[in-house]
Amino acid sequence: MALGLASRKKTRRVPDPPQVALCVQRIRAVLDGCTLADPADLNDDAPRRVAAYLQQRTRLPRKEGGLSHQTAAFMLAAVRRFVWWLSARKRVPVRPDLLDDVPGFDPAGNRVHARRAVSAEELARLLEAALKSTRPVRGLAGPARYHLYLVAFATGFRAA
Repeated sequence: MALGLASRKKTRRVPDPPQVALCVQRIRAVLDGCTLADPADLNDDAPRRVAAYLQQRTRLPRKEGGLSHQTAAFMLAAVRRFVWWLSARKRVPVRPDLLDDVPGFDPAGNRVHARRAVSAEELARLLEAALKSTRPVRGLAGPARYHLYLVAFATGFRAA
């Protein structure tokens, strides 16, 4: 439960190293972006600063460091857990509910990359091109990509 990744739930699941790294990255990004470098900075002004920072990042294009509403929601949740952890587990004089008033985000209502329907003809062209391809993509040859794409379209599973 190190690094502020403790949950308010009673379960005792230890996060995987990639999950820890991602949470630490999200927490650092928000704290650095809001210039909240010290626990004393987590005062009554912190919620306003966190909200302004995340809102500003969601308005930027991705190439300029912008975030989707989904990512902003994940970042806000990670920082909220971190502040709670500081207060409850490390006994730092910070209100555990300090960031609970920061407005959330609506990932479902603000999709940046909406999924679209793929016609049977378009799918057939994609599968045929993958099967005939001689160039490896992400370490996969054409026939392997063909089967991967076929499973992905048939099941809805994605790489993540």
